[in-house]
Amino acid sequence: MQDVLTVLDQVSRQLSEAGIRHVVVGGLAAGVYGWPRASREVDLLVGAEAFDKVPSGSLEPRGPLPEIVEGIPVNYLYIDEAGRFLDRAFETPVFVNGIPFAPPEILVCTKLLRLTMRDQADIVDVLKGKVVDRKRIRAFLGARLPLLIGHYDALASQADAEIERAMGK
Repeated sequence: MQDVLTVLDQVSRQLSEAGIRHVVVGGLAAGVYGWPRASREVDLLVGAEAFDKVPSGSLEPRGPLPEIVEGIPVNYLYIDEAGRFLDRAFETPVFVNGIPFAPPEILVCTKLLRLTMRDQADIVDVLKGKVVDRKRIRAFLGARLPLLIGHYDALASQADAEIERAMGK
């Protein structure tokens, strides 16, 4: 885990020096708000300034965007026009040891958009952690991704059930 955190620190500094907005998402961010878990990769949401669109329509990095650092995968989530609401992450990051992490509502959005089993478990763990404002997350989703409210509500109910089981109710 320490290797992943060292790589995160290194890549975050490089991106900051290059003027590329970024926040941590993925398992590392889920651990900040919920139950920490071992993650073997770094996931970053990056601003549109990180890439140039070339005539073919593909994206080319403008700055240092290493995909593997010291054997650790580094993944970049690019915000296109359809996801401009995610830019809010850069306005209200949560800093941990000088590294910007996505606010909870953005983290939950990115995980709901992928919705793998691991993403669902991360959302449940974040909601069980009692550090986040569930109503704020739900309102954010309702205004931007209303089709995902049902998934969010189901995961919130699962988090509540797991909390109750842990308390012996």
